[in-house]
Amino acid sequence: MRHIKLPVHFFEDDKFKAIRSQKEGDRVILLYIMLIAVAVKSDANGKLMLFEGIPYDDTYLSSILSLPSTTVKSGLELLVKFGLLTVSDSVFSLSNYDEYADMKTAKERKQNADRQAKFKAKKSDTNITVTEKKSGKTAAVEENA
Repeated sequence: MRHIKLPVHFFEDDKFKAIRSQKEGDRVILLYIMLIAVAVKSDANGKLMLFEGIPYDDTYLSSILSLPSTTVKSGLELLVKFGLLTVSDSVFSLSNYDEYADMKTAKERKQNADRQAKFKAKKSDTNITVTEKKSGKTAAVEENA
């Protein structure tokens, strides 16, 4: 399961305060949080992609987020204006994606998997036999490698 992280001071940021003071500002903040979730789900390093080669646009976003298209369109423009989103070749990207994404990169996942595989292989190569005397006071440990 992937998660997003929001710092406790998220709403104290001057950009968010300024956005909230705008018409439908609270909806734009909600839109931004939803976009963070979409970006994490897209797993495209902060780019808002429906799937490879097809970026989300305001129409798709309005549909999947169940927000009015006028709110999404004006919200995207406002988020770009405040530097929270960037647009390149019609692809929206979160500017601070790494700050909000709570997932390991593919490289980190592979390193962890390799490390665990080595540990399990090493563990299975070493059989440890423990024998106890009836009194239970002493134990002999034999290692078979």
